[in-house]
Amino acid sequence: MSTYEYMLTTLLKKCEENDLCLDPLHIIHVDFERAIITAIKHVLGEHVNIQGCFYHLTQSTYRKVQELGLQQLIFLILWQNGRTCIFFFLPIEDVKKGMIYLRTIVSSNAEQLLDYFDITYVNGTYRRIQCNSTCGAAFRNNPPLFPIPLWNVHAATINDEARTNNSIEGWNHRFSKLVGQNHPTVWTMVNKIRLEIAADETN
Repeated sequence: MSTYEYMLTTLLKKCEENDLCLDPLHIIHVDFERAIITAIKHVLGEHVNIQGCFYHLTQSTYRKVQELGLQQLIFLILWQNGRTCIFFFLPIEDVKKGMIYLRTIVSSNAEQLLDYFDITYVNGTYRRIQCNSTCGAAFRNNPPLFPIPLWNVHAATINDEARTNNSIEGWNHRFSKLVGQNHPTVWTMVNKIRLEIAADETN
């Protein structure tokens, strides 16, 4: 059992013990980390709507832009042609067509970035598979690491829902400030959690 699975299982057990009901039918916002996504599906079920944080998606994409040395080129593309920015907001069924369109308008210098995004987030890769001698060549599609519904923000935008996990990040930052140290003792944590609960109850 992974650490994430253990955490989620423990959380479910504690909720049961306290007659609380988690509502996993709502969207669960996560960072783009396969381990947490796998754990959520394993513990809470495949039906749970998992949404990647849009902010972390843009940060990850920009890190790839920097890795490829394309900052100036991407800035010019975005400045001259705002259409590339709307890619994340397309309806899910139009994303693959959007990738084809992007390849027609983006400079060949940015092809590595599009390939990375296509493989990681849109179409995945194709792998040659064994077949009998009469079939010629056969290929199997390996899905992207992070499928389109995980990162696409079209529905969240239309429904005025959160596209990021910034509220959780904000709480985490505030709680870290309250604790005031990197490796607190258990007793320090217990006292700080009590302070947080008391502050929450007064609001």
